[in-house]
Order: sequence, then C-alpha cells, then structure tokens
Amino acid sequence: KPRKSSIDSRRSSRRRRCSVRNRNARSRAGVTDAMEVIKWGTPVYEKAGLVICSLRAASQHVALQFGSIGTRLHDPDGLLEGTGKKMRHVKVRTSSDIKKKLFAGWIKKAASSVT
Repeated sequence: KPRKSSIDSRRSSRRRRCSVRNRNARSRAGVTDAMEVIKWGTPVYEKAGLVICSLRAASQHVALQFGSIGTRLHDPDGLLEGTGKKMRHVKVRTSSDIKKKLFAGWIKKAASSVT
C-alpha cells in the first residue's frame, strides 16, 4: 500500500500537469486572461467573473459547454447540441471529435462576449 506522502505527491504532480495543460489550452484559444475555477464540480473558465465555457465529464464523453452565447455560435457542422434558450454544448467522445480551430473560435467568441 503506497504511503500517504507518495499519494499526495502524485496528486500534486497530476494537478500541476493539468494546470499547465489548461493554461496551454487557454493560450492556444487566445484567451490567456481566463481563470479556471471549479463550480458545480466541474472546471469552469471565466473572464472578469463571467463564464466563458465549462467542461463536464460524463461516462461516455466530455462536454464543452457554452452558456448564454451558445445559441449565437456559428456551427456549420451542426455539432452543438441543446434545446435550451441559450446554452449549447458539444460532446467529445474520441480525440477525433476534437475540432481545434472550430472549438478555439467558439471559445474566443464566448470570451469576447463577456467583456
């Protein structure tokens, strides 16, 4: 059985790697001033205290969620799902579902809408 200090060290290392990945992802999306916070048990990215987007893990996918701007995002491939008045999300089931340029564009648009 691993010692507690060993487990804590691995968790801390994992958190640092996740933090670096998230910072890199924000940089690639052009939203370097976004802050990552945990709300509702999920990572939420905010700018000036307003939500840009969030990630929600489910058993078969990860959802990239957009709040009040969701219905205004340009979605030429019909990837965004949802029936609410404003919120939309895209489900990522495999790495091939990731559309880097499209998702980065959505994140930039959402970030520009909260300023």
